[in-house]
Amino acid sequence: MNSVNLIGRLATDVQSHNGASATLLAVHRSYNTKDGITADFIPVVGFNRTGEILAQYCKKGEQVGVSGEIKTSRYPDENGEVHYSWNVVIDRVWLIQSKDGQSTPKSAPSVDTALDKLDKQLDAISAESNAPAPETAPAPADNNEVTKLNLGGIPF
Repeated sequence: MNSVNLIGRLATDVQSHNGASATLLAVHRSYNTKDGITADFIPVVGFNRTGEILAQYCKKGEQVGVSGEIKTSRYPDENGEVHYSWNVVIDRVWLIQSKDGQSTPKSAPSVDTALDKLDKQLDAISAESNAPAPETAPAPADNNEVTKLNLGGIPF
């Protein structure tokens, strides 16, 4: 399984080119190294709509969560020596905290707002279906007929 989930701060501004958006994600280490490094700088890239969201809403210094997979590349240099590189190709991005400490960047929709909207939709569906659910399932017919069940107000 090739699955990566990271939370960190954008170490560079997002660069967009030919439908791809790329940046470095500084991810805090749980330990300090001898040379004082406390973070790993992981290259991340988003394509299509994910890349557009990354470029439009994410700026250097903001904290984001990303989910995706590791992609490795192999290429020869002008001397014929083969080099390898890797990055995380993201398919989801979460806007966690802006650079100035707000819970989400000003231009991004609030998670709480989205949850409130979903709660209202669920309440509306529940209010529409006032039919009581059957207390017990009907007994099967002796003549192998199919018995229709009353499924109440199930919305699908």
